[in-house]
Amino acid sequence: MSTVHGQAGTATTPSGAVETATPSPTTLVSAPGSFSFVAVKVPGGALSFRGQVPSEATLRYLSNLSGVVVDRLAVSGNAPDDFGAKLQSGMRSLMELDQGRLELRDGGWTLTGEVGSDDVARRLGAELGGDSAVSLTVTMSRDECVARLAELSAHNAILFRSGSSVIAESASAELDLFAQALKGCGHAAVEVEGHTDSDGDDQKNLILSVMRAESVVKALVGRGIAEERFYAIGYGETVPVAVNDTQAGKSANRRIVIRLRD
Repeated sequence: MSTVHGQAGTATTPSGAVETATPSPTTLVSAPGSFSFVAVKVPGGALSFRGQVPSEATLRYLSNLSGVVVDRLAVSGNAPDDFGAKLQSGMRSLMELDQGRLELRDGGWTLTGEVGSDDVARRLGAELGGDSAVSLTVTMSRDECVARLAELSAHNAILFRSGSSVIAESASAELDLFAQALKGCGHAAVEVEGHTDSDGDDQKNLILSVMRAESVVKALVGRGIAEERFYAIGYGETVPVAVNDTQAGKSANRRIVIRLRD
């Protein structure tokens, strides 16, 4: 995270496909519970695999699916009885993700990754089965991210104790919403702006605005957003959105704005 005081401070996816030649490994017998499998899809669609599968037919299926020679998988015994069904269901789901990971470990399947909508996330979770752990992040376009962050910022619901950078307990739910939104914005850099009203000394207001922005960054990092994405900046009383001669105006000016960096 970088911090700026004012504008000029210190920047602190079986069948039907042509088979691809695959290795013919010796069948191994795994110790109970040690059978594992991992499939990873990276941005752009490339697939990679490691671990174990129960047969050479499964190797061919994965090779056809990925279009590459699968050479980091061993044919092994002791696969779970439902391995084939779960594998095909999981791989169909994985192929729909922008990026993600399908894994069998200690007898349990997990699917994690990024998907384009809540509806798709719910459907994929149901398809893999209720006994599988599914954790999918719904990703948004940059324009969608900008709009969502602006919507949340307009709530002006991140409040602080009077004259302090301590975040009020009432702001917890709003911070959760911001963290959820930021997780859907990929790795985009984020500005957290602190603003105050004009009461008191302008330099103290500037310092307070920076401290409040930094408190919000800390709260969002605690909710799983990478610290290096953030850029905290304090404007003090210099960028009002309302007049400061009414309580309503002052309340509007005391605000946190969270936006993507240009």
